[in-house]
Amino acid sequence: MPVLEIHTSLSADVFASDFHVKLVEVAASIFNRPQNVMVVALSTDERLYAGAEGSDPVFLLRVSNADAFQDVDENRKIIKAFSDFLTEKMAVPENSIRIILVSCPSTCIGLKGVLLADVIQERQKARETEQEQEKADNPNPV
Repeated sequence: MPVLEIHTSLSADVFASDFHVKLVEVAASIFNRPQNVMVVALSTDERLYAGAEGSDPVFLLRVSNADAFQDVDENRKIIKAFSDFLTEKMAVPENSIRIILVSCPSTCIGLKGVLLADVIQERQKARETEQEQEKADNPNPV
């Protein structure tokens, strides 16, 4: 359930109407997750400053994901993939981009009125039950 929050000093009119669609496609590919689990929040025309002068545009992407971002090498790949997308597809200057990866415990995320941790646990139980049933149905695999 990755959540992609964008805060930028850029004007809303610089974003194509399908920007969120392209961002979801990229994020789904990066995280190897279905597109329908991605959430995008886009806040434009904000007063954001990088440093004291504050004259350059700022583009802040905060990516929150359940129980994620523990592998430094994987984080490097994620940062690079998002940076490449933003610089190549959106023409955002690379020096304006800030990306923050936030790992949220699944015990602190609500999804459809229940804890995500409970949903994950139920899915794991269902998989285990399915695997046990397959073993029972096929006791002598070839």
